[in-house]
Amino acid sequence: MTLLSPDDAAELTGIAKGTLKNWRSAGKGPPCYKLGRKMCYGLEELTAWIETHRYEPENTERSPEFGTLHLPLDWSILVQT
Repeated sequence: MTLLSPDDAAELTGIAKGTLKNWRSAGKGPPCYKLGRKMCYGLEELTAWIETHRYEPENTERSPEFGTLHLPLDWSILVQT
């Protein structure tokens, strides 16, 4: 299991570290672990949580003048071995 610090989780999700902390206190947000005094997030669980918040608009047609942006979703660049 790969564990991430709150800083790493914030960077991965784009959610502020303080927001993640507030969510933990409120019992919301991604699942996390408390190891002693340290909080951490499992990479696989965080990735699964992100996927549950996927937004797919009903109307996927776009105006031709705006074009389409395609970004690869490659989590492997974030995993340190």
